[in-house]
Amino acid sequence: MKSDFKINMQIYYRGNMFLLILLLLSLNGFSQNTIHFSNKFDIESHSSFVKPEYKDFFQVYDTVERDEGYVKRKLLYDDFISINDNDFTLVINPLVNFTVGKSSLKDPILYRNTRAVSVAGRIGNTVSFYSSFYENQLTAPCFIDRYVSLYGVLPGETNPKGFGDGGYDFGTVYGGVVWQGNQGSPFTFRLAFDEMFIGKGYRSLLLSNNGFPYYFVSAQYDSKKFYYLYSIASMQNPNMRNVMDIEGSHLNTSAYHKKTLAFHYLGYRVGDNISLGLFQATVFKVSDSSSVAFRAEWLNPVIISGPLCYGLEGDNNVILGAEASARVSNFLFYTQLVVDDIDFALGFSKQELAYQVGIHYLIGGIHFNGEYNRVNKGVYSHPQPLQSYTNFNQPLGIQSGQDLDELIIRLEYYYKRFYSEVIIINQHKRAASLRNVFRGQDNFIVDESESLMAIRSEISYIINRKTNLSIYTGIQSIRGIDEESYYYCGLRTSLRKISWDIFE
Repeated sequence: MKSDFKINMQIYYRGNMFLLILLLLSLNGFSQNTIHFSNKFDIESHSSFVKPEYKDFFQVYDTVERDEGYVKRKLLYDDFISINDNDFTLVINPLVNFTVGKSSLKDPILYRNTRAVSVAGRIGNTVSFYSSFYENQLTAPCFIDRYVSLYGVLPGETNPKGFGDGGYDFGTVYGGVVWQGNQGSPFTFRLAFDEMFIGKGYRSLLLSNNGFPYYFVSAQYDSKKFYYLYSIASMQNPNMRNVMDIEGSHLNTSAYHKKTLAFHYLGYRVGDNISLGLFQATVFKVSDSSSVAFRAEWLNPVIISGPLCYGLEGDNNVILGAEASARVSNFLFYTQLVVDDIDFALGFSKQELAYQVGIHYLIGGIHFNGEYNRVNKGVYSHPQPLQSYTNFNQPLGIQSGQDLDELIIRLEYYYKRFYSEVIIINQHKRAASLRNVFRGQDNFIVDESESLMAIRSEISYIINRKTNLSIYTGIQSIRGIDEESYYYCGLRTSLRKISWDIFE
């Protein structure tokens, strides 16, 4: 790794050497974006709402080797290295993403060069671990360059250093250790540097996995009827490009300001086809621009206690949410609601509310998803910008911020080893919809609305289903203030979500 990246990694792990050692000894497998296609909906447990989803190790990793030639098995079916004993299992896979592309607004050929390794394993019957390490160099289309110039980070990644002629060089680490009770126990505890996603849709208004990973400790209870998740997370306000617009800010330093968040999720399953959930996120008060010492209130595991104790717009930034899903034959209907603040003197359109409605339809190898997201002005932000619902200059909720409408149409087709996807995203928002999430609510940018249409079409052939090693090609076209088309093809192992469906 280059020296600048080593310096950044030391910053991320300062004071967390124990976890760092665990991360370096272990690697990913509980992937968030592995191509997975089923001809039926799974709402049998509430853990299907919350990702990454930690199940029994052998439900995630099939370590049984097939009775075929060694080369064929390793290329098409098996993990690169797998060790399976009674009390210990280890799975190791190299990961790659070699992509070349062409933008309609750039002359040079664009590329992505990713080399990575993932390791996952089990110790005894109760402890499992996972981690992954990625080293990347890439050149990006213009709409991604614009995002980096405004926020100092790549979407879903860290702050890159320059590489070559207009390229980026960066690395990423994920990992965690999971403890589960004896077989059949509903309790799971985890310590991780990762992300979480809560929801059934393409986007999540509650908690998305489209940003930079963070440290968290969580406990969950998952029974046939009830699901409960409680998690404490440590996040950062690097304030690169001074996105929080803090006058005389000294946060643009290597000692990025840290903040503590707590997440609560309570789920209840009604019969076989209906599932309900209640969500609470709290960004705890910071006294100044420095990090805050431990406070006992962080450990309060009771959901809804936050707004009762602090209010929705008090010293702590409290966000409430609810969601529901219902399965009817081959259809799954889902919805989310977010409440950031309520002022009964204002009309509905001016409340700090967000909602999502969507539908999935599955039949054979066809999956259709239609989704509408509405986020009002002020959602996710706070009068104190240090307490915005963000991490590392990226939102924790929907990727595009606030004060927006979004319609998503997605169609997937899966046949044997062929997988194809077409996604259409239509957004109507303010030019500063994302920037205002980071700013104090009395310092919002007031600007004109704009519309954007993005279409992405992709087809791939899956070589190895264990790692989703695939040959793929596609096109992404954006029509708005700036119009750009991006054509690409390559070879990749799709174990993690890499989303460029974010537009400034």
